[in-house]
Amino acid sequence: MRLLHVIARSREPLTGVEVADRARINRSTAWRLLATLEQGGMVERDATGRYAIGLELFTLAAASPWGAVIRRARPTLEALSATVNETAALAVVQGGSFEVLDQVDGPHALAVRWVGTPMPLLTTSIGKLMLAEMPERELDSYLQHPIDVRTPRTLTNPADIRAEIDEVRRTGLGVSLGDYELGVNGVSAPARDGNGRVVAAFSVTGPDVRLSEHRIREIAPVLKDAATQLESALDHEPPEGGTNADRL
Repeated sequence: MRLLHVIARSREPLTGVEVADRARINRSTAWRLLATLEQGGMVERDATGRYAIGLELFTLAAASPWGAVIRRARPTLEALSATVNETAALAVVQGGSFEVLDQVDGPHALAVRWVGTPMPLLTTSIGKLMLAEMPERELDSYLQHPIDVRTPRTLTNPADIRAEIDEVRRTGLGVSLGDYELGVNGVSAPARDGNGRVVAAFSVTGPDVRLSEHRIREIAPVLKDAATQLESALDHEPPEGGTNADRL
């Protein structure tokens, strides 16, 4: 588990020596364990012999019902919805997309439902957080694809889209103002892992008559604080030289 944590948290593939040293495991023992992990498809080596997470681990993750994530996030999600008096949702980032796992409806009759609904990046608040995380070359490639125009407020000019993404990077918030569905606004804040990568997000959504731009600015600190709590709830990093069994 410590070897997998080290490999998964590295931005670049690692040599066997680097993995062993960072995990504080005897090198000969680490080599043996890495060989077992590689045989099982949990890790794989690139052309230079460096280790990265293997396909089988992604397969196992994809089969997960995300129950542990939902349980850890639920108290904060409920508190967020109660504080802002609107629908709040939890989403996780998976590769180049995201999935809404859970939501708590606000007290109003007029609400929205996002769980299990495929969502685009360009016109949703969570999607905009993901676009803001993309390296420039990857973003260039994305913007060359045809744009799915959802409403008259959907941005289609690459310069306008880039300006909006720059604003997301500046504020740390993704905002959707009727560009996914007319009359519906949303705002999201990211939760990051130890390497600073966005792994999940909380969002607040509601009709524009209640969730106006002014109201979004008012609730932004509450939303960011909830996202920070989510980071703590999802922090699975084990203590150095130990395990995390007592926290699971």
